[in-house]
Amino acid sequence: MALARSLDEVWGNIAAAAVAGFMQPGIFNPLDCLRIRWQVSQASPTAQVPGATFRGFIADLLQREGLWTGLWRPGLPTNMCAVAVSQGLRMGLYPSVRDLLQSHLAGSSGTPCPGKATKTKSTSVMLLAGLGAGSVAYFVGAPFWLVKTRQQAAAQLASEAATPEQLRAKAIFPGSLHECWRGSSPLVARGALLTAGQMLGRLRLQSSRIAS
Repeated sequence: MALARSLDEVWGNIAAAAVAGFMQPGIFNPLDCLRIRWQVSQASPTAQVPGATFRGFIADLLQREGLWTGLWRPGLPTNMCAVAVSQGLRMGLYPSVRDLLQSHLAGSSGTPCPGKATKTKSTSVMLLAGLGAGSVAYFVGAPFWLVKTRQQAAAQLASEAATPEQLRAKAIFPGSLHECWRGSSPLVARGALLTAGQMLGRLRLQSSRIAS
């Protein structure tokens, strides 16, 4: 019964975080798309042409394609899925991973003494739990992040009159299962560090509130 309640809580946390994550790109996808399109743009910052500077690039893009077509639509569905999967798993799994590590350390070393040692153990547990939950979450969501980035990059290539051969060379959808996780190592590392930093920051904030 305890296990069933625990699993129900995990799935509830995952679902709540996933729903929130699914909605976020609906608001912020233009910023993410703008970042990707500027990074893959062939415009030279020193060239005296429209779009050579970041400011000019934004103005030229909005004038030619508009906000929805140029920045909001590219990669929107996959971005929503990517954030939903990664955020849902990292926030949903973290409490269970943290409690599991805490109980394991407590069982292997006995009851911790109150004071500084307890605080240190709690910090290390939160760090490890954040790294673990974040790694798993972003590894599972990596295929969505890959397709999202390729879709946004393809929008920029198409706007720069790329040839059909160039567009075909930049296939959006992975051609094999192994390719779904291409470039996932930096993504997983970022997700792990993001989650660990977020949880440690929350711990420090809670500690400062208690102390005050």
